[in-house]
Amino acid sequence: MQHEWITLRHAQGHAGIENGNLSIRWTGPLAYLGLQFAVLLGYWFVAWAGAMAAHHPWRENRPEIRYLWFFSFPMFLFFGVFSVKNGGGEPNWPIAAYLSGAVLTAAWLAKLLKSPSPMLRRATLTCVGVFAAIGLLMTVAVHHGRIARPLLAQLAGPPTEQRAMPMRRFDPTSRLRGWRTLAIAVDKLRDELRNEPEPIEPIIAASGWTLPGEIGFYCKGQPAVFSIGLALGDRHSQYDLWRPNPVADPAEYAGRTFIFVGAQGDAVRSAFDQVEAPREVTHWEFGQPIARWNVTVCRGYKGLPPRSGRSF
Repeated sequence: MQHEWITLRHAQGHAGIENGNLSIRWTGPLAYLGLQFAVLLGYWFVAWAGAMAAHHPWRENRPEIRYLWFFSFPMFLFFGVFSVKNGGGEPNWPIAAYLSGAVLTAAWLAKLLKSPSPMLRRATLTCVGVFAAIGLLMTVAVHHGRIARPLLAQLAGPPTEQRAMPMRRFDPTSRLRGWRTLAIAVDKLRDELRNEPEPIEPIIAASGWTLPGEIGFYCKGQPAVFSIGLALGDRHSQYDLWRPNPVADPAEYAGRTFIFVGAQGDAVRSAFDQVEAPREVTHWEFGQPIARWNVTVCRGYKGLPPRSGRSF
């Protein structure tokens, strides 16, 4: 409350409720269900839905079972309701629904394995074994992705003008990689500015709340890195609370030189006396571009609009 409900302000961007937006995306629930079906490999989603139906509170009197149900289905439904605003959201949002839901699902499958129908028992045992094996293989592939990346690189094909980074279509872990490459480029710029005739210690800033933590961790000395995303339309985040910061306290940084990571826009260009040409930083693996950023030296900071980002 003392910080203007920052968590709710951040979450409203996920929910699609921002700046009085009243638009409805009717295909959102279908996209939401499709994403959850895909993430749970189809079968586990069906098994979870079966467990929710079999143990719903109008049929189940045991408090321990009702406890698990109420910590699962309402959470799933909560994000489903918001899908009409956000178009389906991101696959991981209802993950908490499956923590207790998995317990009920296991109990429901155990009942099916004791069914008097031999066909149902065999089908359940086969599906559990097959999809558990698929999940195990996918887990190994994600955590030891270098094994599969040469094959994925062949599937992705060469980069084209329409698909500059085709590998990202097949390998979702691409977003986790390349941070050392970016940090090396930022550190190189820091050294260049320090070695100018009049040495400069630059401020490092990024275009959104997802970048500063990675940059600050991998750069030499783990410097402070700021997010100016609030002034560029990004969601509210904890970076808005930490003071001073360039958006809320422009006078503290007036005239300073920034190393800015992210796409330039009119707001960034107007915030500085001089904005140099961006330097493109690309991380490559197996001959494929995996991640790409623009890194720009911006001189003479003048300030950014403090509250033009997403808000209530």
